[in-house]
Amino acid sequence: MTPIGHSLIGMSFGVLAMPRGATPVRRCLCVAGFVLLANVPDLPLPGWGHEQYEISHSLIVNGTLILMIACALRVLARTTGYSWNGRLVMAAALVWLSHLVIDATYRHGLGLAVLWPLSNDRLYLPLHWFEIYHVGQPPWSEQNLSVLLTEVGFCLPLLGLALVLRYRWRTAEQHK
Repeated sequence: MTPIGHSLIGMSFGVLAMPRGATPVRRCLCVAGFVLLANVPDLPLPGWGHEQYEISHSLIVNGTLILMIACALRVLARTTGYSWNGRLVMAAALVWLSHLVIDATYRHGLGLAVLWPLSNDRLYLPLHWFEIYHVGQPPWSEQNLSVLLTEVGFCLPLLGLALVLRYRWRTAEQHK
């Protein structure tokens, strides 16, 4: 999936996980953080190995990073007096890991080395929904337009659903 699809999914999670009563600035930061987390496995980091779908798409590597960050945030919350929001941290972990599930639905045939470094076996989910965006082709090529339209068509309704759910939760709380 392109950053567009992953970002829309990150926005959806961010809308759903946003703490109640957050200021507009905190809401924007929350959604932006979730967009970033949804794209972590595709970040162009040295040695991250995105092209091979190994290190960057390993459940073991990403799970370890998530656990380390969550523990650091917990310690930071205790030492600074900030409140700990376990629901927000859990949603952040889920959006990060959603990247792996979505990328396992590609038709590229590469699969994901989800147990790397313990195993080089690849995970291929039998739901081949998404095609690869070809960087060498112009964005308006038939292939790339199809990829983008498929992702927007799949992910934008999820964002719409998240917004509707968030609105319903907020109005239900106001009527209590």
